Amino acid sequence: MTKKENVIAKNYFTRSSKEKFGMSFLKSIKYYNDYKHFKKGDFIFRQGDPGDVMYAIVDGEVQITVDGAQISVVKSGEVLGEMALIDKKPRSATAVAMSDCKVVVIDEQRFNFLIQQTPIFVTQIMKVMSDRIRTMDKESV
Repeated sequence: MTKKENVIAKNYFTRSSKEKFGMSFLKSIKYYNDYKHFKKGDFIFRQGDPGDVMYAIVDGEVQITVDGAQISVVKSGEVLGEMALIDKKPRSATAVAMSDCKVVVIDEQRFNFLIQQTPIFVTQIMKVMSDRIRTMDKESV
């Protein structure tokens, strides 16, 4: 991996949420009032757990690890857990709250609603998944 590619991969998760999801998605999750709260140190999910929801972070930061190694920090305005929601397979990573967090739980019904109401949402989720898989592939070589 070139130095430039390495910088791009490492900085992917620090780009602004407006670049990743656009203002329409960020505004739409603010209207949900069924937030779930996690305290610093709480496990949001563990690698291998069954997964049928993803999470949109409203406030806070979440550490993502695979086999105990940190692969990213996900922040306010970003999502996590999307792979398990889509493919119905066990979680591929562990997510731990690095600070007190407020999240919106997105189950399959809500996910489908977001796709219908904000069609670009699915493209943005696919981009997140693609970038995360590529980053993991590059780091495993």
